[in-house]
Amino acid sequence: MFTKTNLSLLFWAVVIAAVFLAILVPATAADASVAKDRTPVCQYEDGSGQKRCVWHAESMGNGKGRSFIAKHGGTDRAEYIYISHKRAHVLATTSK
Repeated sequence: MFTKTNLSLLFWAVVIAAVFLAILVPATAADASVAKDRTPVCQYEDGSGQKRCVWHAESMGNGKGRSFIAKHGGTDRAEYIYISHKRAHVLATTSK
């Protein structure tokens, strides 16, 4: 039924499929996490007028200060989550 050659071919087909999946699955998951994190850039430094936005301090305003995500939960007060400039850059560039 199965010859030695057929089993060898089957073995290599399984190995190639496993390597392909090992490369494909993490890349797809990374793309999904970037898509999930799409956050618009803040129009104003305090994030007013937007429910959620990212302020990338290195490239916005005077280029100084801390980067953050502003969340306005339906009140006048905002919650500011301070993030690294690198994370702000990723969020700001994937939001376009």
